[in-house]
Amino acid sequence: MVEFDKFPSYDLLPKEVTQALSFVRKNPEYDGRGTIIAILDTGVDVGAPGLEKTSDGKQKIIEAIDCTGSGDVTLQCVPTDKVKVKDDAISIPGASGKTLLLNKNWANPSNTWKVGIKALYDLYPKSLLTRIKNERKEEFEKMHHQLIIKAENDINSWESNHKNKDNLTEEEIMEKDDLANRLSVLKELFKNFDDPGMILDCVVFNDGNEWKAVIDINGSGDLRDATVLSNYNVKYQYLKFGNDDQLNFSINIYDEGETLSIVTVAGSHGTHVAAIASAYYPDKPEQNGVAPGAQIVTLKIGDTRLGSMETGAGLTRAAICLSQLKCDLANMSYGEGSYKANVGSFCDLLRDKVVNETGTIFVSSAGNNGPALTTSGSPGGTTDGVISVGAYVASGMMEAEYSLLEKVPERPYTWSSRGPTEDGDVGVTVYAPGGAITSVPPYTLASSQLMNGTSMSSPNCCGCLALIVSALKANNIPFTPYRITKAIQRTSKSINNPMNVGLIQVENAFNDLVNFKDDKTQDISFRIEISECNNARGIYIRDIVSANKTTQYTINVKPTFMKTEDKILNQQRLEYESKIALVSTVGWIKCPKYLLLNNGGRSFSVQVNPTSLDSGLHFTEILAYNTESEANPLFKIPVTVIKPENKLDDNTLDFYYNDLKFSSGDIKRIFLNTPKNANVIEVTLKSKNRDTNARFTLHSIQLLKQKCYKAYENEFAFSLNSTSLDDSQEQKFTRCYPVVPNNVIELCLAQFWSSLGDSNISFEVHFHSILVNDSPYGNIILKESEFINDLEISAPLRKEGINISCSLNTLTRNINPSDELITAMKSRDILPDSKQILQLILTYEFKLSDSANVTIRFPSLNNYIYDAAHEGLFMIVYDANKKVISYGDIFAKNIKLSKGEYTVKLQILSKSMELLERIKSLTMIIDQSLPKGKEVNVTFFRDIISALNNKNSGYGSKVLGNNEHRPLFAIPGNGNATHPKEITQNSTLSGELKISSLKLEKPLFRVQYSLGPENKVKEKTLICKDTSSNDEDASNDERNSLKEAIRDLQISYLKKLKGEELTALLAVLEVDYPNHIPLMIEKINILNNKINDLSKSLDKSNDLDKSKEIINEITENCKELIDQTNKLEEVINTKELSSYFGLKHDKIITESEKKLKSDNDKKKEYLLQALTSKCDAYNNMIYVTQLSVVTDENNADELDNLKKYIEESNKAMKDYYAWSEHTDYKYTMIYAKKEKLVGRYGNALKALNKYIFNTPTGDLSKSNISNVNEACKLRLTILEELKWGCWCQYEKLQKIIRSPSDYALLN
Repeated sequence: MVEFDKFPSYDLLPKEVTQALSFVRKNPEYDGRGTIIAILDTGVDVGAPGLEKTSDGKQKIIEAIDCTGSGDVTLQCVPTDKVKVKDDAISIPGASGKTLLLNKNWANPSNTWKVGIKALYDLYPKSLLTRIKNERKEEFEKMHHQLIIKAENDINSWESNHKNKDNLTEEEIMEKDDLANRLSVLKELFKNFDDPGMILDCVVFNDGNEWKAVIDINGSGDLRDATVLSNYNVKYQYLKFGNDDQLNFSINIYDEGETLSIVTVAGSHGTHVAAIASAYYPDKPEQNGVAPGAQIVTLKIGDTRLGSMETGAGLTRAAICLSQLKCDLANMSYGEGSYKANVGSFCDLLRDKVVNETGTIFVSSAGNNGPALTTSGSPGGTTDGVISVGAYVASGMMEAEYSLLEKVPERPYTWSSRGPTEDGDVGVTVYAPGGAITSVPPYTLASSQLMNGTSMSSPNCCGCLALIVSALKANNIPFTPYRITKAIQRTSKSINNPMNVGLIQVENAFNDLVNFKDDKTQDISFRIEISECNNARGIYIRDIVSANKTTQYTINVKPTFMKTEDKILNQQRLEYESKIALVSTVGWIKCPKYLLLNNGGRSFSVQVNPTSLDSGLHFTEILAYNTESEANPLFKIPVTVIKPENKLDDNTLDFYYNDLKFSSGDIKRIFLNTPKNANVIEVTLKSKNRDTNARFTLHSIQLLKQKCYKAYENEFAFSLNSTSLDDSQEQKFTRCYPVVPNNVIELCLAQFWSSLGDSNISFEVHFHSILVNDSPYGNIILKESEFINDLEISAPLRKEGINISCSLNTLTRNINPSDELITAMKSRDILPDSKQILQLILTYEFKLSDSANVTIRFPSLNNYIYDAAHEGLFMIVYDANKKVISYGDIFAKNIKLSKGEYTVKLQILSKSMELLERIKSLTMIIDQSLPKGKEVNVTFFRDIISALNNKNSGYGSKVLGNNEHRPLFAIPGNGNATHPKEITQNSTLSGELKISSLKLEKPLFRVQYSLGPENKVKEKTLICKDTSSNDEDASNDERNSLKEAIRDLQISYLKKLKGEELTALLAVLEVDYPNHIPLMIEKINILNNKINDLSKSLDKSNDLDKSKEIINEITENCKELIDQTNKLEEVINTKELSSYFGLKHDKIITESEKKLKSDNDKKKEYLLQALTSKCDAYNNMIYVTQLSVVTDENNADELDNLKKYIEESNKAMKDYYAWSEHTDYKYTMIYAKKEKLVGRYGNALKALNKYIFNTPTGDLSKSNISNVNEACKLRLTILEELKWGCWCQYEKLQKIIRSPSDYALLN
C-alpha cells in the first residue's frame, strides 16, 4: 500500500501563519461570535456552502442588499377593474401580458396589486449566462430539429406525388416553393437564434403588516402555490430560479412598494471573499473561514449589468447602509486606481461617516497592480481610516493550493500592489495570506475554487480582526478602528518589507490591545498634511531635482477624535494633550526633538537631505512617541525618496545591466530620469543558462501630477529561457513604448513568485526621441480650412529610423443633450447627514449611417469613481425601439453598433444641486470607427510646391539625422477626401500618426483633423429653353389656374366629409374631372377606409346574418376599389410609364422634359399607392370569401369565387412587384398576408424575415420601428398557425425584449 502524508487541508484557507488558528484553538468562543462583517462585493450567495449558520447556531447572512440597482423592477398598480376574483383564484394581468393566477388566501386588505417584469438573463452573472445559453440552445435545437424533419418530409412527400416536373401548374409551383421556403425559413430562424431567456412576472402586495412579493420563476403564470417572499432580513428567505441555473435569490421592496429589488450575485468573487472571512463547516472545521462565528451582511456593489464592475451609486448606497446597520467590520475587495489620494465623495463617506462616526473597521484590498511602486488602489491604499491589505504567500499554501514542485521563500505575491501612494502615504497597512480554496456559489457547479489576489488577503485580514473584536467584546474592552489599526501595525510580523509593512498577527495584536486598553490616545487618529506637497500625507521625493538637494518641509499634525455626542467630544478635545518625542531613524532627515500637541494641532519643520543617498528606493519614517505611554509610536510621518541612477543634466541615452541574478519572487528596481526630449524607451532582456521557462514581469511606471499611475504604466509578462547548448546564444525579449521626457521612470523587473529556479538576466535600456512640432507626444492638429498643413519632425537625441504614415479612421462628434431633468432619488439615497441625493438625467440622440465601433465619452467625468466629486455615474444606450443595447460606467468602452438611431441616457448622482446645474449642458463625445475603405489617408510632401502640384509625395529619407529638423506638408485625403455622413460643425477625424520605425506598444501621436460640414457643389443641369411653348399656352394656364385651385380645394375636403355630403361632392367632381388622378386616388382612399371600418365591424360581430351582410358589403366595396384602380392604371397608361422608366435619361434636358420627369415620378407614386390598395382589397375578398365558405353549406359558388380571387390576386401582386421594391414594407405585408390566407406560410415567412432581418434591432430608426413591430406581429400569427410551438414562444419573449414599453431603469 502506498503511504503518503495527510493532506494539508488547513492550508487551503491559511490561518496558521497569522496566528488565527492558534488563537481560536486557545479561545474557541473568540471565533468571531458577536461580530457582524459587511461584505462589499459582487454579492454573497445566501445559499452557498458554509454560509448557512455561524459556529454558535445563528443565521450567518442577516442582510442581503443589492446596492447597484441591477436587480430593480419598476412596479405598476393593476387597475381595480382588471382584478378578477374567481372561485379558485384571483386573476390579474401581468406586466408581460400574461394572465396571472394568485392565491385567494393571501392577505391583501387594500386589494392593491403591483406588477412588473424582469428578464431572467439580466440577473445572471456572465459565466452563468454563457453556460445556460449554451445548454438551452441545445435543448431548443432538439425541438427545432423536429420541425426540420417534418419540413423535409413534407418536401419529400410532395416530390413523390409530383414526379412529372415538366407539367406543373402555377399553383403547384407556388406550393413547391412554399414547402422549400418553410425549410429555408427554419434554418434562417435558427441561424439568427438569440435566446431571450425567461421573462419573470413579479407581483408585489402589502399583507397589512409588510410588503411581500411573488415571482413567476417557472413561467406558468399560476402563482397560487408559489412562495411568498418577504424582505430578506425578515425571514431570511431565498429561492433558486431553477435546477439548471442553481442561482439563489432573495428580495427587498422599497419606497412603499414602488420598487422590487431581486438580489442575486454578479459573480462568485463575493461569496469566496465571505467564505474566507467567516465560513463555517460544522463537520469539516479545516474548511472554516478565519472567523466562523461572525455574521455577514452582504452589500452588492458589483453591477451585474456591467459584468460586476462597481458603480458610484452602488458604493454610495453601501456606505449609507454601513452607517445605518452599524456593522463591526466591513471588507471591500474592490478598488481602482485614482488620480488623487484621500479625496472623493465615497472616500469622504468612508473616512468621515463609516469609520470616524459609525466606528466600523473598514478593510480593503491594496490592489493587484504590482510589483512597481505607487500602485496601491483606492479606497484601500489611499483613504485615511481604511486598513489596506497586501497579499502574502505562505509556505503551506504552496503545496495545498498551488501544487508547486518545490517550496519557495514566503513573501508578498509579485503582483500585490505597493506603496507609497501618490501623496506619500505608505499605501499598505498590513499583509495577509492572499489565496484560498473555499466556497463559491452553487451556480458555478462547484463547491469550492482557488482564487488569489489582495481580494483574498483582505477578507483574511478582516476575519483576523473579527477574532480580535470578538475577544474584545467578550472581555468588555472598548475599541475603535484607530486603536485596532495601531495595534495590528505595531504587532505585525516583519517580512523584510522595504516600507516596514508586516504580516498580521492575531494573538500579538489582541495582547497589545489588552495591555494598552486604558490608553485613550490609541483612539485618536492623526491627520498629517505636508504644506509644500499640496497637503500630502507623507513626503514623497521622486523627481531628480528634489532628489539632489536639501528641502525643508512643514508638517501639520491635527488629532482626529471619533465622532460621539457633542458634549463628550468637546470634553475629549479639551482634555487632550500629548508630550511627544520625534525620532528620525536616519541621518539624512532632521526633525525637532519634542512636540507638545493638543486638539488645535501643531506645525513643525523637517529637513530632508537625500544628496548623499545611492540610487534606488529609500524609505524611512519620522516616529512620534508619546513620552507618557508605551503604546508607541503614536503616529508616523512616512518619507520616501526615489533617487534615479543618472545625475542632473546627464543626457545618457543607453544603460546596460549585466548578470542580474534572480530567484523565485525576486524584484529589482531601476530608476532613471528620462532624458530631455526622450519620448520612447527601448528595453531588451536576455536570459542565459536556463533549461526551463522562467516567468518574468517588466513593470514600468511614471507619475505625473493629477494623473492616475495607470496613465503612464506599461506592464509585460513573458517567459525567458535558453535551450541552446551554446551559451553565447541568448533568448531576447524586446519592447518599445512611449515615455514622458525628464521624468523619473521605474523599471521594475521581477521573476514571478512561483517560477522556480535561478536566472541570469542582462537588461538594456535605450532612449529615443522623434518630435513633431517640438512636442514629444499628444495630438497634432490639422485644419481642413488650411488645406495644406505644415509640420516639422526632429530627432534631438540621436539618429532615428522613421516610417511615416497616418490613416484617419475615427470620426469624433460632439453631441449636446436633447433633454435634461433633475429630480430627487428615493429612500435608498439619503446620506447619513440626511442630505437627499439628486439625479441629473441627460438625454442624447445620434444616428449612424453605417455599422461602426463606437466609444461614448464624457471626458470630465470618465475614469473618476473613488476620487469623484459626484456620487455616481451610469449610462444606457437604447435603440429606436427603447431596447437596451449597452450599459456604461466611468470607463469609456467600445460598443459595436449597427446603423440606425440611438438614444443615450446619462445619469449623474450628486448631493449638490449646484454641481448638477453646472453640468446639465454636458457634451457627449462619440468616437466612431470609419468603415473599411472609407478611412482618410494623410499624404505627406517635402515642400509646399510639391504639395500644391500633387507631385513627389513622401517624406524623404527613412533616416532622420541627429538633431535634424525636417519640414513636412500634410494633406488629409490629398484634397479629395469625402466627408462621413454624420459630419457636424465641430467634428474631427483622427488616427494614429506612425512615425518611428520602432514597433511601439502605444502610439506617440494622434492626428486630429478639424472639419466642418461638407460644402457640396451642386451639379448644374443645363436647361435648354423649350421652343414649343408659346404665349397662347401661358394665357390658357392662367385662365385654368383658378378652376384648378377650386378643384384641389374640393378634393382636399373629401377627407373631412361623411355620408351624403361626401357622396354628393364626389359625384360632382367625378362628372367634371373623370380622369383626374388625384381625385381617383382620393376615391380609392375613401373606399379603403370604408373597407377597414367594415372589417372592424365584422371582427366584433357575433350575429351570423349581420356578419353575412357585412361580408357582402366588404366584397362590393373591394370590387369597386379594384375597378377604380384598373381605371387609374388606364389613365396613367402604365405601359407608357414603364417605357419611360426603362430608358436612361440625359442630364441635359429641356424644361418640358423636366416637367415630364416630375409628372411621371408623381404618377409612379400614385400607381404604387393604388396597387397597394388593390392588392389589399383582394386580400380582404379572399378572407371574407373564406369565411363564407366555412359558414355556408351551399358554398360551390363561393369556392369558385375564392379560386378566381386568388388567381386575380396573384396577377395583381405580380403587377405590384413590377413597380415596387420587394423589400418595401407595404409590399411585404400585403404579400405575406395574401400568402398566409392561401396557406403558403413558408412564402409569407420568407418575405417577412427578409424585411425584419434587413432591419435588425440595432438598425431601427424612429420612422420604421412601428413597421418592423407589425411585421414581427404578423410573423407570430403565422408561426402559431403553423404550430411551430418553440418558435412561437421564442417570438413572444423576443417581443418583450425587443419592444419594451419604456426606457429601462438607470438606478
